[in-house]
Amino acid sequence: MRSHARDNRWVLAAVLLVALAVATLGFEPQLEPGGDNAEYLLLAQSLVNGTGWHQIGTPGMPVETKRWPGYPVFLAACISLVGDNLGALKITSMLSMLGAVALAWLLLRRVSPTSSWVAGAGLLLFVLNEDTVHRASTLYAEMFFVLLSIAGLVALERASDRDAPWWRWGIPAALLCAAAIYVRPHGLALIPAAFAFLALRRRWWAAFAVPGLIVIALLPWVWRQTQATSGGQHTYVSATLSSTEEDLAGASGPAMYAYRMVRNGAAHFLSAGQLVLARPAHISFTPDTPLPPTGSAGAATDGASVSDQADDEPAREGIGVARMSRYLLAAIVLLGAIVTWRSSGSAIHWYIIFTIALLLVTPWPRGRYLFPLLPFFTWFLVEAILWLAGRLGPWLGSARAQKLGWTGVGVAIALAALLTSMSVSQQLIVNLRCRGLPWYAPE
Repeated sequence: MRSHARDNRWVLAAVLLVALAVATLGFEPQLEPGGDNAEYLLLAQSLVNGTGWHQIGTPGMPVETKRWPGYPVFLAACISLVGDNLGALKITSMLSMLGAVALAWLLLRRVSPTSSWVAGAGLLLFVLNEDTVHRASTLYAEMFFVLLSIAGLVALERASDRDAPWWRWGIPAALLCAAAIYVRPHGLALIPAAFAFLALRRRWWAAFAVPGLIVIALLPWVWRQTQATSGGQHTYVSATLSSTEEDLAGASGPAMYAYRMVRNGAAHFLSAGQLVLARPAHISFTPDTPLPPTGSAGAATDGASVSDQADDEPAREGIGVARMSRYLLAAIVLLGAIVTWRSSGSAIHWYIIFTIALLLVTPWPRGRYLFPLLPFFTWFLVEAILWLAGRLGPWLGSARAQKLGWTGVGVAIALAALLTSMSVSQQLIVNLRCRGLPWYAPE
């Protein structure tokens, strides 16, 4: 038993070592000129300077009403400790990634205790992912949210144990889930997931108390937080229920929501396949150039960009292969979710179910919203590959089928490492060439 536990620790240590190496080599010291990271940093600086919850980068410094406060408050605490050092602040994302890997290991070993190698392979695919490496050195909120949400799921799993009072792990689970939602609102899926998971485990006190505590913790902010749309300012709830430009023109009520769900379902299914192996569009080795536009020579028609035409051109060689590879990977991930379902389902499964349900009604589909699910998607991928190989056992024999399955997992890991090494090596070259330059120049 001791040697088995020692082997488990060595697998986790190896994954963490690879994660640290890849994140260090692909570290992006500069601040991205666009995106949410600059807004998070300015809000954190406003809190530290005593200005309050204001947009100090906007003339007049209006009160911030859109961003949820969890991540700026965390950055403000870090600034108070390490100062306004961009590199040190970015390292918090790397540490969040390492902590998320360790917690995901504990969670997967509890949900699927059959083999430590399965959990290790799934998490290795997670760290050898271009998106993971990128977010491990940026000031986006996703990596910190992944850490908190997985910690909440670990606590939920412990709260389902019958040999301990519900509050021992139920209260920490509620606090962690509420903290995760304050970082990213898509964590709202944790509330129904907690109820469904605990109720099906017949932990009735926890099933009602944990979601109730989460809701109570969120009430001060949910109705105050607003979203900016073309129609003006709306609360988070009203913005989710309102019609947007992406919805079917002229549709309202059930027709609008039905169209939105179908559109979002197709978009996120494709995004899941694209995300799980670091953008499988790179698998195509054909030239990534569009066909000449039909309207006028050398000019895009109807104001469409060349990249837009390339994405929408079904006749261009290579696009079909890349798109089909994404659908195939998404289907394998879905199969993995099915074959790993045990009894009433795990906290992981219910969290994914309600996250997808939330994304189906979200007005604006974004593939990056699936990133917090990536550690579980890669685990599903490994489980599905091994399950499919196991179905060949009656013809190949169990030993050969098992070797075939692990060969498939090895190919997936090698492909992920190849694709990620491209972006990591490019970032390393940039860092070497830009030595001595300031990371950012505040104006």
